[in-house]
Amino acid sequence: MPLTALALNCTLKPSPADSSCELLRMASTPDKVVQTTQVLALNCVHLARLLQQHPYPAQE
Repeated sequence: MPLTALALNCTLKPSPADSSCELLRMASTPDKVVQTTQVLALNCVHLARLLQQHPYPAQE
């Protein structure tokens, strides 16, 4: 599954507490970042499917 730059940005972007650090240009994406982004995407898809089956807030 190819990852988009936008998805990778979610796991690579420093928090406001890290604002003093500079982002380095890496030759390749670290495996841990790829794995974390994939898990994040899978969790989002899972949540979207659950919300599609059971809308929130529950409508009576």
